Amino acid sequence: MQELQAMASTASREGRPALISHVRSEFKKSALVSSTFFGAILLCLEKFIEKEFACPCNVYWNAAFETAYFLVPAVVVFLLMMKIKGCQCKKSKETAKTVLSSIGPALFWIIIVLWDGHCVACMKTTWSGSYIEIDKAAPQKWCKPANLTSSQELDYKTKTQHWFFMSQGIGMGVITLIIVVYLSFKCCCQQEVRDVEAPRPRN
Repeated sequence: MQELQAMASTASREGRPALISHVRSEFKKSALVSSTFFGAILLCLEKFIEKEFACPCNVYWNAAFETAYFLVPAVVVFLLMMKIKGCQCKKSKETAKTVLSSIGPALFWIIIVLWDGHCVACMKTTWSGSYIEIDKAAPQKWCKPANLTSSQELDYKTKTQHWFFMSQGIGMGVITLIIVVYLSFKCCCQQEVRDVEAPRPRN
């Protein structure tokens, strides 16, 4: 029995490097596979953080906190993609291709954060207060200042909702721009291939 357990343990230890090597190979071969994998992880992370998200509601910390929220996950996943694909610091078409394929998940994170809206709304807030839900606009939240008149509170709340909509509009614009650039690039590449493969007229 102990011998069987020892053999199983040995096989498991030997199989792990092979599995890791296989996964890494698949990630290197297919940008779609790696981008989809990291995109799914980022989407789950954003959904988890969304429930726990809390704006500092502090004039001095809002912008710094939200900038980190925007950039840190994007930079981390970009560096992970570059590491998995084995990018080397050489000027070549292969390196440029690796960088472009690695930047996809980072852009995806920025898009879903923009679409959520909480980050931009918090970043644009220039007053202190308590972070609470906006009435009849769940799950939107805002920094409600103390000692405001009804008209002042309505004005601040309207500004916050405007920033939510502005953030979502920017997110939609980024998605549209990426699709247009991708389709244009793909169309140009296909045209170049057709031009190369087209038979030349005989003299």
